[in-house]
Amino acid sequence: MCVEIEIDGTRYQTVRQLSSVLATVIYKPDTSAEDRVPDNCLCFIDLERTAVANGFIFRSTEDYYHAIFLRR
Repeated sequence: MCVEIEIDGTRYQTVRQLSSVLATVIYKPDTSAEDRVPDNCLCFIDLERTAVANGFIFRSTEDYYHAIFLRR
């Protein structure tokens, strides 16, 4: 299981879902072209940098598999 991101009460689990609501999605530097698939989980996304690039604050939660993007 991979982390899911919550934005304004809605949870996103795949790159495609997250890309549908964010202008910029940033992959981790070592992500191969084969892993840059829209239906992949969010394991390959640099969540902290993606949050900042879109004007959010990244917050982890007590649940390792759930994080939140808070509006600034």
